[in-house]
Amino acid sequence: MEIMLKGIVMLCILLSTSSLGFGLYAHDLLMLCIGILLTIFTMLFAIESKQMLNNPFRK
Repeated sequence: MEIMLKGIVMLCILLSTSSLGFGLYAHDLLMLCIGILLTIFTMLFAIESKQMLNNPFRK
């Protein structure tokens, strides 16, 4: 489970970086917005998965 969560976070980091890079390269506002949203999702997902993994009452 922990490996899957880390894999999802790494994939989102890769997608957000490539989306931001392509948005800056092509001067495309839509790709920049998608990159920003993916970055926010990645941060929130990483924080939530860290909190879930540190829960002493989980099985």
